Amino acid sequence: MAGSAFFVINGFCLLVTAFCFIRICRHFDVPAVTASAIFLASAVLNATILEQFVIPWTTTPTCALIHIVLTLFLEQSRNRGSRRSLALIAMGLAGSLILPFRPTDVVAVFPVFAFMALGPALDILRAGPSSSAKASFAPLALTIAGGIAGCISFAALYYTIYGFSVSDYLRISQDIGFTFSSLPIKLYVLFLDPEPIYGQGIAVLERYPWLFPSAVGLLIHLIRLSRKSVVAACVITHILFYSCYADLLPTNVWDYKLIHYWKWTFPMLGLFAWLAIHDTLDDRAFVPASLSAIALFCLLSIRVDFERVHSTEAAIQPSGDFRVGFDAGNRVTAIDIPFGGSAVSGLGNWPLTLRADGRELRRYADYLALPQSFGLRLLLTHAIDVTTIEGLLNSSNRSPAASPPPIGRRFSLGFGWPCLLPPHGCQHPDARDDFGAPVGDEIDFRKGGNSTLFVGQGWSAQEDWGTWTDGDAASLRLSLAAPANPGHSHARLRLDVSAFGAGTHPSQTAKVMVNGETVGEFTVDAAGGWRSISLEIPMGLIARRHPVKISFALPDAISPFELGVSSDKRKLGLGLRALSLTAGEANP
Repeated sequence: MAGSAFFVINGFCLLVTAFCFIRICRHFDVPAVTASAIFLASAVLNATILEQFVIPWTTTPTCALIHIVLTLFLEQSRNRGSRRSLALIAMGLAGSLILPFRPTDVVAVFPVFAFMALGPALDILRAGPSSSAKASFAPLALTIAGGIAGCISFAALYYTIYGFSVSDYLRISQDIGFTFSSLPIKLYVLFLDPEPIYGQGIAVLERYPWLFPSAVGLLIHLIRLSRKSVVAACVITHILFYSCYADLLPTNVWDYKLIHYWKWTFPMLGLFAWLAIHDTLDDRAFVPASLSAIALFCLLSIRVDFERVHSTEAAIQPSGDFRVGFDAGNRVTAIDIPFGGSAVSGLGNWPLTLRADGRELRRYADYLALPQSFGLRLLLTHAIDVTTIEGLLNSSNRSPAASPPPIGRRFSLGFGWPCLLPPHGCQHPDARDDFGAPVGDEIDFRKGGNSTLFVGQGWSAQEDWGTWTDGDAASLRLSLAAPANPGHSHARLRLDVSAFGAGTHPSQTAKVMVNGETVGEFTVDAAGGWRSISLEIPMGLIARRHPVKISFALPDAISPFELGVSSDKRKLGLGLRALSLTAGEANP
């Protein structure tokens, strides 16, 4: 990426971010050496986050600007005279310069300016409109002056490019929008467990378990009500705000690299993780750190699933028209529509129309369309009381004549041991069971095979010979009867695999995980053709979670384009022809 036109700009922004982060850490009594190590671990050695500084996202300059604002905010209180005035003007200017790059990122620094306005306002409430109280508005006035200068520059630049028209970027963002009413469920599926609701995806906490102490550190410092609390508030506000963005889903966080929305927070999250560990070891902070950890553990114990809603009528026509009726007073959150297997990818295809009791529903604002192994899930952004939901699918989603009828669903809440913690023992209903999805001992990945009923993220389309994995990870969700037999001590996972490779990249190594635990690792040479792999899996691990989740970590995945073989930019790893999960030897 060194040849990219944005390489120098991105590198400069990364260096500015690192410099400001180290300065910010000084205010938390973290030495520069420790701060540098935190930044390296959370942003540079973290390949996923570092990649977001290589790709020319608009969040790269805003990341640097946000860190500049936080640095000036913490340091201006230590300055005096003209130096402080310049710092305040620069802080307002840096905050307003976020607008040309990514207007919504301004929300990240909102707590800073709210804090600066709150102090003078409280002074006037306490002391009345005295001269000293009015003087406390001077820092805020200087900050506002800097912000106005930046806003005028932004307005002039925008008018020069777009005139009085709305830019395409703003129009698209407006169409997608934010669904603030869905914040609780979005936090659950993004950070804790997306599979029961979205049927696919990887939770952020599953990918980065160290964010748990980060959350503890954020809570501890938020309740201390100081300038350092404002930094914690900025991180929390930004994460909560973007969690409400309709397009930020557990799938495209990784598939489309939308993790970059949050990338400026990762060094800060690393800092607060360090502070949480430090505070826990400190006798004076042990109690608040422990209470914060217990509170978060309780939140992690919440379980959200779907349960079926009784329908008075349900039908889907080969033309694509569908209709589901419910008794009055039933709250509905989703409609599951079967139409045969298809590879899960992205947001999938939208229905042409969708109506609830005659009212037209808008995509993003009112519902999302999520491809599932059984067909399509229409997930409403909030539960509604409805008697009839009807619509028309587009031509690519037309249902066969013998398809089962659609099913309505609503959320059900429960509590249990957190799914992210060992022994990862979450039992979730499998939506495929309601449609009589076939289960069997062997999964066929060849064209026309049944693999589309089981694959999750990380798979390309079926081909005559089989299916490639696509990306650094791939997963399947199985609901097989044989492995649940308690009379057997272990199960046997068998794979028919090949590997993609050429030249200097001759092989692929894969780590296999079942229900979150590693069960084996193997390497396949690309020149060796098909190979049969067999792994023994303890039956207790299989029975621990339903559906059974099998995942492949593929660190050697690479695209033919990168190897100079072709223009194909899919990140290929393993090629699978067949997979089976069967009971092993019976217990004596």
